[in-house]
Amino acid sequence: MGNPFFRFKQFTVHHDKCAMKVGMDGSLLGAWAGGDLSPERILDVGTGTGLIALMCAQRFPKAEITAIDFPGGCLEQAQDNIDRSPFASRISLQGTILQQFESNSPFDLIVCNPPFFNKSSKSGSSERDKARHDDGLPFNELVRHTSELLTPKGVLSVIIPEDRAPEFMGRAEEVHLHLNRSVKVRGRIGGVVKRRLLEFSPQLPLQSPELEELAVEADIKQWTREYEELLREFYVVL
Repeated sequence: MGNPFFRFKQFTVHHDKCAMKVGMDGSLLGAWAGGDLSPERILDVGTGTGLIALMCAQRFPKAEITAIDFPGGCLEQAQDNIDRSPFASRISLQGTILQQFESNSPFDLIVCNPPFFNKSSKSGSSERDKARHDDGLPFNELVRHTSELLTPKGVLSVIIPEDRAPEFMGRAEEVHLHLNRSVKVRGRIGGVVKRRLLEFSPQLPLQSPELEELAVEADIKQWTREYEELLREFYVVL
C-alpha cells in the first residue's frame, strides 16, 4: 500500500480516501497554470484531493479559489486537506458538477485536470471510473461551460494526453477559446510525449503560441533542471 499522504513544502495532501491519488499530472498543472497572471478569482474543476487548488493558493496569494467536484467521493478528504493548510480562508469547496455550477462573478483562471479516458475498459469502481473517464465531463461540455465562466481576458488551463490534444484544441476553438500556450511533456529526455499542457483564452493571442517541450527526467530518478525549477516551491526534496 502506498503512502496515505504527500507532503509539500507548505501543505500536506492526504489521498487514502480518494480514487485518484496525488500524481504527476496534477502537480505539473498546479505549478504551470496561469503563468505570470495575477488572478483574483480561480476555479478548480474536479478538485479531487484539493491539490491544484492548494498549489494555486500558494502561487497566487491574493486569489480567492473555488474548488468543485461531484458530490461524494473524496470531498470530505479534500475539505480536510484544505482546512489543515495555511490557505483555508481563501479556498471554498462545493460538491457539484461543472454542468450545474453557477457563479455570480466570472473567473480570471480556471484549472482542470479532466477525466480523459473515453474508450478504455473501466475498473468496476464507480468512484475511480468517474474520476478517470469522461462520460460525465466530455471535452465539448468542459470547454463550453468554462468559456461561459471566464472573464474576457481569463484563462483556462488543462493537462491531457498528447493523443487527445488536437481534439481538445478543436473543441476549444469551437467556443472561441484560443490557444495561448502549449507544452509537450515527456517522461524522460528523448522519450515519448505522454501529456500536453494547454492554456486558452477568449482573447486572441498577439502572436501564434510557440510549441514548448518539458521533460521530467534527464535519467532514471534524475529530474531535469526545467522540471526542478517548475516544482521547486512545492516539492520538499528540491
